[in-house]
Amino acid sequence: MRITQEADNAIRIIYCLAKHQRKQGAKEISENTSVTLRFTLKILRKLIGAGFVMSFKGMKGGYILKKAPVDISVGEVVEAIDGPISIVKCLNGSCEEPCAEDRSTCPIYRYALELNETIRSMMCSETFLSLLENEKSECSYNFNQARAYSAPKILHM
Repeated sequence: MRITQEADNAIRIIYCLAKHQRKQGAKEISENTSVTLRFTLKILRKLIGAGFVMSFKGMKGGYILKKAPVDISVGEVVEAIDGPISIVKCLNGSCEEPCAEDRSTCPIYRYALELNETIRSMMCSETFLSLLENEKSECSYNFNQARAYSAPKILHM
């Protein structure tokens, strides 16, 4: 299994939004994550579609997390960008040719399935809040605010 560059950058973008706890423009996100502006915009569109990010248009526009950092896992972000986490092709049904072994008796398949579930479980249990809590260099981060996060209310006129 290899996480694509796009999923890696999506993780960085979500982390950046979680860390700063405020609306940010795409250019600022791009600069903070070292992801090109064009790629940042592409990933932000996918993250909006997946329900992780909200966008605001206009002069005071920008992007903000739609969910609290505690409610977003690394695994969810990877799966939103790359699809299901799968360490071998036969786990996600993308094999061009079926295996000679019956899956129910194949020791490689059973091992890969168990390993895949362990990796997926670890990735899905790691939230962005836990990543922020592990960050040593950022002493001013307000964890209580991150836990009590609520997305901005959108007023319809």
